[in-house]
Amino acid sequence: MKRWWVVALILLIISGAGLVTPAWSAPPSQQRQGLEMQVEAAFDGYFKYGEWLPIWVELENAGPDLDTELRVHVPGRLGGASATTFAAAAPLPTGSRKRIPVYVLPNNFSHALEVQLVAGDEVLHSQEVPVNPQPNVNYLAGLVAPERGALSFIAGVPLPGQERPKTLIDLSPADLPERAEGLRSFDVLILNDIDTSSLTPGQKAALEAWMRQGGRLVIGGGVGAKSTTAGLPDSLLPFVPSGVVEIDELPGLAEFTGSEAIRVPGPFVVASGDEGPGHTLAAQNGLPLVRERAVGGGTVDFITLDQATAPFDAWAGTTVFWERLLSPDAAYPDWLPRDISARQMNAGQMTYALSRLPALELPSIRGLGLLLVLYVVLVGPINYLVLRWRKRLHWAWITVPLITLAFSAGAFGLGYAFRGTDLILNKIAVIGLRSDGTADVTSYMGLFSPARQSYEIEVSGGSLLSPLNPDYNPWGSGAVSPGGELVFVQGEPSQVRGLNVNQWSMQTFMTEGLRADVGHIEGDLQVEDDVLVGTLRNETAYRLTDTVLVLGNRFVRLGNLGPGEEVSVRMDGLDFSDRSFSEPLSYQLFQDQLMLPGLGGPPPEAE
Repeated sequence: MKRWWVVALILLIISGAGLVTPAWSAPPSQQRQGLEMQVEAAFDGYFKYGEWLPIWVELENAGPDLDTELRVHVPGRLGGASATTFAAAAPLPTGSRKRIPVYVLPNNFSHALEVQLVAGDEVLHSQEVPVNPQPNVNYLAGLVAPERGALSFIAGVPLPGQERPKTLIDLSPADLPERAEGLRSFDVLILNDIDTSSLTPGQKAALEAWMRQGGRLVIGGGVGAKSTTAGLPDSLLPFVPSGVVEIDELPGLAEFTGSEAIRVPGPFVVASGDEGPGHTLAAQNGLPLVRERAVGGGTVDFITLDQATAPFDAWAGTTVFWERLLSPDAAYPDWLPRDISARQMNAGQMTYALSRLPALELPSIRGLGLLLVLYVVLVGPINYLVLRWRKRLHWAWITVPLITLAFSAGAFGLGYAFRGTDLILNKIAVIGLRSDGTADVTSYMGLFSPARQSYEIEVSGGSLLSPLNPDYNPWGSGAVSPGGELVFVQGEPSQVRGLNVNQWSMQTFMTEGLRADVGHIEGDLQVEDDVLVGTLRNETAYRLTDTVLVLGNRFVRLGNLGPGEEVSVRMDGLDFSDRSFSEPLSYQLFQDQLMLPGLGGPPPEAE
């Protein structure tokens, strides 16, 4: 019995010294009085495979100043690969209250993500947030409206191509993120009877960037038309409302759908105003009912009627109306798998390009041949003559292996001295220019390390950083960092922490963001008798080399274009009806570099 008292006394002493944590110690969330954290996934947690999802974190600190960081953990692949963490700085002065977004890339099997508030190595708060992964074929519609009303009919709209299940997500203006990457899961955003004047400059910029990248925006009219457009950039509006009028009948709307007449009794409140750029799809007595405008690669539709009320809430042609409006560009591409985004497919091809480092190419055949000749001469005639001079020919069984070993060590040492200690960061950037001078920039980076090492990298520009998969695995989380967890910190500058690279290996990651003041390419092109003619002018501050103009499966080389330089364009033999099989455009562009002269390559005059 006395021995048990001795053991208990020893454990009590060790516990008091801090070597054993008592089982009754309070959890971290109770150790920081006055610190509160609430976590919510944007869009009710809905996201498409391979797309960004904002996680909103509300923090309130009534205690002392804290220098904290928010971390969202995305589990690794099924099989135990290391996890990926997305983080953002969260300084919390006394009395502060903040709402901080953390953009994450959940994997396809994610149904809950762990969000932590940490200070150093101490976890102050931890909370799980549910998420809802969706296959990329699903059609996601964001409804920014006080009530659904007739907008609910969108869930039953048939779309062209393969079947696309539809999900409607109710949003408020505050739910719209300040980065376009956070909106990419949506196929369409609908704004109806809301006040957009509360949108921040970042939200407006993100909405416009999402539009130019191929999004579809539908704006409702009626009584709330002016407030709905109050905070939207003029560059998005095909119609600028200034008032309202009442009309008793809407035959123009029925004509647009080709369905039965609208028997809902009027009057109907229609927004009136000035027509902006674009074209009218439906009108009534000279009053536009539906206006459409192309914005970059996207489309904006303005409906001068309230989309949630009459006549849409009682008209048999409402579903046909939405089908006619949303069908263009709504077909899911047949060549794209249902569970892979275009973003992932593009990124998956870049790892191989990054691994091609000119600095690590093998020596030329001539150099290797000279090295081999030197070795043969050294191990053969020279070794023989020296041993014969010393009258020790029987030593050859020793000298030949020693010469081979020394020669191999020398060649290895020489190669290591020249190339073996180089730390190489390879980068490929894809830049999408806009007419306003800004550019969407996606950069793919690969870090080659001569030794097994862990690195921390800073990237300026406030870009979003993420792993890069060499072969896309729909059930994976990203690149694997051997021996640790990858942490991508969002902010200015962004950071990659824990990038562990094996010896003479490469680890890859990518960045996505917006760059201002890049410039644009100005063109004046037109088709005349199946011939594309016109001019292009480089309005950027950069010299463009090996430029190529591509139209369908045809292209024409333009050479180099300096800043402010203009070039004439002529592309003959256009045939837009030709869908016959041909070599991939990428092969056609570079076949003169892939084929050697005399083996089917281009004639000299074609080069």
